[in-house]
Amino acid sequence: MQHFESYDPLAIIHDDVGWLLSARKREIRNILKSYTGWYDPFAELLQNALDAVEKRALEEDLDYVPRIWIRIDLSEREISVTDNGCGMEFAEFQMFLKPNYSFKSGNKTRGMKGVGATYLAYGFNDLQVSTKNGDAGWSGRIQHGREWVDDIEDSISVPLFEKCDAVSHEAFNDIDRGTSLTIRLVGKGIRPKDLTWAGASTAAQWLALLRVNTPLGAIYIKPDQPYFQIKTELVITDTNGKVSKATTDNPEYLYPHKQFDPVVNLREYLSWLKREIEKGNPPRPPKRFSNLTAFWITGDTSEILNNEAMFPVRFTAEQRALVEELNLRVYFFMCFSIELWDQLKNQLGLSKRAQLLQGGLQIATRNMPQGALLQIPLNRMLGFQNITHIIVHIDAEPDLGRKGFQPEHVELVRALAQRLVEQYGMKYRWELLRRRVGTVSMVKELQLESWIDEQRIHEEKHPLKITKPQVFAPLPYLPTRSEPQVEQDVVALFNQMLAAGIIRGIHLLSSSQYEQYDGLYRRILDTPYATYVYDPDTNPLGVVRDALGSPEKPLTSKIKVLEYKFSVDALIEELSQQDKDAKALDLVVAWDRGTKWSQTYALTSYLTSENIRHREFHGYTHRFEDMMSGTAVFNAIILKDLISYLNDPIAEEKRQSLLENQYYG
Repeated sequence: MQHFESYDPLAIIHDDVGWLLSARKREIRNILKSYTGWYDPFAELLQNALDAVEKRALEEDLDYVPRIWIRIDLSEREISVTDNGCGMEFAEFQMFLKPNYSFKSGNKTRGMKGVGATYLAYGFNDLQVSTKNGDAGWSGRIQHGREWVDDIEDSISVPLFEKCDAVSHEAFNDIDRGTSLTIRLVGKGIRPKDLTWAGASTAAQWLALLRVNTPLGAIYIKPDQPYFQIKTELVITDTNGKVSKATTDNPEYLYPHKQFDPVVNLREYLSWLKREIEKGNPPRPPKRFSNLTAFWITGDTSEILNNEAMFPVRFTAEQRALVEELNLRVYFFMCFSIELWDQLKNQLGLSKRAQLLQGGLQIATRNMPQGALLQIPLNRMLGFQNITHIIVHIDAEPDLGRKGFQPEHVELVRALAQRLVEQYGMKYRWELLRRRVGTVSMVKELQLESWIDEQRIHEEKHPLKITKPQVFAPLPYLPTRSEPQVEQDVVALFNQMLAAGIIRGIHLLSSSQYEQYDGLYRRILDTPYATYVYDPDTNPLGVVRDALGSPEKPLTSKIKVLEYKFSVDALIEELSQQDKDAKALDLVVAWDRGTKWSQTYALTSYLTSENIRHREFHGYTHRFEDMMSGTAVFNAIILKDLISYLNDPIAEEKRQSLLENQYYG
């Protein structure tokens, strides 16, 4: 082996200028590939402006008022952003367009990789920069940057950053210090090519879009925002030359809980619920906690790791360490319907293609949204993906430009989002939010009504009564002496429970099968109501007294459809094959609830202390609900769970909670 002297492989040892230019062009081209979003130019311009005014605010006295001016001209295809921040020294002005050069430092700045300015200069074909720093000021313009980068034949000369006396944004004339940048959307190879793609033409519309898709949507989740405010003015000129203006004193993310009403902070509800349970009575939520449009909550790393009731998320040891390293902070919002997203667009006059709020997962870093909205990964309850908006803020740097985060970071954030949706969706979606009522098809409804009429007439003509009450002698046990094995056993056991008064208020009309349904019944509420009132010792299957109303009087419901099954799994199969219509069912009586329901339905168990208040009728054990809308599809009496609850309510309540955690946690 021949000897050679040690050398630095990164040192420039080649004097071929053409080779160096080609290498620099490849470097810039790789940077541009990381910028794929339509809002990237806005994000980079605003990121630099916000960093500049915040830096000056921290350095100067309280008399300084941070300000940013934004001008978007749809007709001229220009974007201008001016700030009254710290401005640039001449050395910085000469260097800041170079790849991987940055004079920013510290964890509080939004950008420090030194690629944003390079993207603006070479991702477009016309960039003008003006800056003031004290008494000195400079202005320059670079053109054909993108065309030069895309030129593989080297037929275009290297673009120069040339002196420019004209001011591109009039706001620059009124500042003592600061920087102004203007991008003109001209030439080939740029993205976007114009500004009509956003579907917005007024300042109010653009302000909303920028608050969702750029650093103008500042995200501060524990801790709160800085003590100073940033006054921001946005001026829009539409394609017809019409000018509109919007202002804000404090750039902030377009948090959905501030856009809709009524909403509740989940902390407020959980605090109320805890106080009510401590009183010893099953609580009934007041109106302010019912029929809501949405609920929301924020949390920090300590709460997430403590697995508190507000954030009941279990992590592996490796995940917990990463949560702490990234200092996760989360914002969670769930609404009752995906229609709200379109309603907000309609209120602003935005087209449906506009990228405003919608269901999904937004990763944030350095107090700003970063990258595209991700889909929340769910294996079940897929409808929750579209009604939930989550922001997870992490203390980590994305890859070059605005490309994305490390895979393990994204995986952790997605896991957190999934578990929160499952926990909150199952526990609070049905309690707090509005419900949408489904409908049965007209033909099926008419057929069902005909059957009900026939059975009502049969009841009137052929009533079944025993007129000697003295012949009744209720037994303290059930005649059925073993657990059911088939559906017929379930029917027999259920009838015995009705006769024994274990389940009260259900009167059977028919057990003859009509097409696909098993029978009909009425709910009858006789006086005194004390017969139906919950008592943990003597009447554990009862309802809370407030649910029965007053004054006391006999009440009879309409005729309802009843279905028997050994396991709810069998019913799920029939519903999936459309042999039965879930909307026609009112009550399902089964021995076992099975597992297949979790693929389609949500479940509320009335056998836990916090849910007893939701039981509307004596003896009911569960309610099956539509995942998408939260509508109560049908009630159920699961006999196996009911008997276990009567024999050992404490143990069965724990089992019910563990089963919910198995499915949803």
